[in-house]
Amino acid sequence: MDLLPKVEENLIEEEPEIIEDEENEVDNIDDIFVNKKEEPEPEPEPEVKPIIKPIKKKREMSAEHKAKLMAGRLKGLETRRKKAAEKKEIKELKSKKVQLEKKELIDYVNQVKPEPKIVEKIVEKVVPSHNEEDIEKRTQAAIKKALDEHEEKRQIRKKEKRENLKKQMQDKKINDMCVNASLYTRRPQYGDQDFFDVCFK
Repeated sequence: MDLLPKVEENLIEEEPEIIEDEENEVDNIDDIFVNKKEEPEPEPEPEVKPIIKPIKKKREMSAEHKAKLMAGRLKGLETRRKKAAEKKEIKELKSKKVQLEKKELIDYVNQVKPEPKIVEKIVEKVVPSHNEEDIEKRTQAAIKKALDEHEEKRQIRKKEKRENLKKQMQDKKINDMCVNASLYTRRPQYGDQDFFDVCFK
């Protein structure tokens, strides 16, 4: 439902009428401007002379400066050649590596087994210089000697431990006596200034 009414527009295009006023025609436009000012004649432009800058002499380098430049150029050239040689060497090594990998892949695809390396084993027959009884005796003697040395060391450690423990006990006893002596205070007696202080605590 439209709330607004429909407006029909009929646009008529009409050309405006040109009204010619004969009375207002002016024959000469210059007659209108009575107080016309005369325009002054333009002044001739001054001649402009071109500015000629003096030509500066080109600076020439001294012989020392030329020698330093030459040394720098030679050094740069040498460095560039070194780097070029290194790059070339790296490129060759990379190409060799690629060729080696390619060969390994081809061998792997074609199931070519690598050539086994032949390793010669030299086995020497060991002949005991002593008989079994002699070896057993020596082994038992070595074990007994090792056990005896261990037992001696253990006894020495045990003795040192006892002495350290005894010394610690004595030090503790002396320390306790010192602490008890420092904590001992005399009980205030009647007539002392702080005798009644106990009552007010």
